Amino acid sequence: MLFSIVHYILLLAFVWKESLCAAPLFSGLPTERSVGESETGSRIIYQITATDPDGDAFACSISSIAPTWGEFDVTYNTLISKWTVNTVSPTFDYDNTTQFTVTIACDDSNTTPRTGILTVKVIDNDLLQFTNLP
Repeated sequence: MLFSIVHYILLLAFVWKESLCAAPLFSGLPTERSVGESETGSRIIYQITATDPDGDAFACSISSIAPTWGEFDVTYNTLISKWTVNTVSPTFDYDNTTQFTVTIACDDSNTTPRTGILTVKVIDNDLLQFTNLP
């Protein structure tokens, strides 16, 4: 009888701990974005939508980029109150790399970080331009 009570208490404690320690959740990943090969400036290419079911604060970062690192970063944008994926002084070369796979991790320090995939396609000889702005 005592064993059953202890077992039941341990099971409840485990279930309770698991429900309080949920990792942040992504909305909208995996997805794709495009960048122009001729782009040289830094800009936001994706706004990360993530929430923590427990309401814990969390931070997002890049856990990997394939095939090479260096063209992207993740920062918290205080103007829009979101984590964003940005180009960082890019030097895209379509002839060598036509797409990047960016793995984003969000971590609340209580659980194993959850990851999502952003595929960034490079458009040959293209430059992002804004026209007809007031």
